[in-house]
Amino acid sequence: MENWWGDTSMNCICLKKRDIASFKDWQDYFQFAESLEHSESLKEIPVSCLYADVGLIETWFECTNCHRKWRLVEPDPPFKGIWEEIK
Repeated sequence: MENWWGDTSMNCICLKKRDIASFKDWQDYFQFAESLEHSESLKEIPVSCLYADVGLIETWFECTNCHRKWRLVEPDPPFKGIWEEIK
């Protein structure tokens, strides 16, 4: 659905890929990470600013449709990882 200036990015598929949240367990994380590897609309890009400088494994993605950027941070218990939009 377009808004009044013709922008469809508010309904982009990247916003529906997963709720912005942490992961319930390792299986949840690995399933989501694998889905990103096969995604047509989310492509890996270089990380330019780490979420936390404590050695967490982090990957960034950019949506090829709306150009939003997303970060995926691997869990490191008790930290449950995160999938969030980079603003």
